[in-house]
Parts: sequence; C-alpha cells; structure tokens
Amino acid sequence: MIGEAVRGPAFYITASIGLILTAKEWNILSFNLPERKRQTEKFWAHEFGFIGASLLWGLHIGLGFFTRITYSGFWLLAAIALASGDPFFGAALMSAYWLGRVLSVWVAPLLLKPGASHVEL
Repeated sequence: MIGEAVRGPAFYITASIGLILTAKEWNILSFNLPERKRQTEKFWAHEFGFIGASLLWGLHIGLGFFTRITYSGFWLLAAIALASGDPFFGAALMSAYWLGRVLSVWVAPLLLKPGASHVEL
C-alpha cells in the first residue's frame, strides 16, 4: 500500500487526470492519447501457428497498453490502479474492465436464434 504521505497527492493527481481526460472526451481539449500505432505482432502467426497466435493476440490487445486506445477511460483506470498502490486492487480493476469488454463478444452468439445471421443481432 502507498503511505499516507503519498496517498493524498496521488488522489488529487488522479482526479486531475480524470478531469483532463473528461475534457478531452467532451472535445473541450484536444490532444493525442499515448498509444502504439499497431494492433498485434504479425510474426506470431508464423512462429506459433494460428491457434497460439490467436491466444497471444487476444492477450496482447486485451492488456490495452500495446495497442490503439482511442478513448480516455482506459488511461483513467490505469491511473487509478497506479495511484492506489495496491497491486491486487489494480489487477481486480483492470480485470473488471477486461471482462466488461469481452462479455459482449462472449454473449452475442448466445443471443442469436438458430440459423440467424449476425445482422439480426
């Protein structure tokens, strides 16, 4: 855990980051978010086969730090996890974020009627 002397400033810095990122999302401020301009490592398909590469690609993109992030919420969650100073809280926070993103992908096929196309979804 972060000591009490650091927790107060970390809270205010994180809140300031949140306000700045909110202003960016509302188009009050305009700046580029830090991101890598690529999605995955293409050579993994040749190195590990398509099944292994699919797993690696999912993990790589799912982490968020190694791909394109076009919205500010991810960076606020990363700042909160860092400011908390608790690795278990940070892991739980980022896991909840990841689960929220993948649930739509996992649940969507269950919502399709038999013989229906993805357009109907």
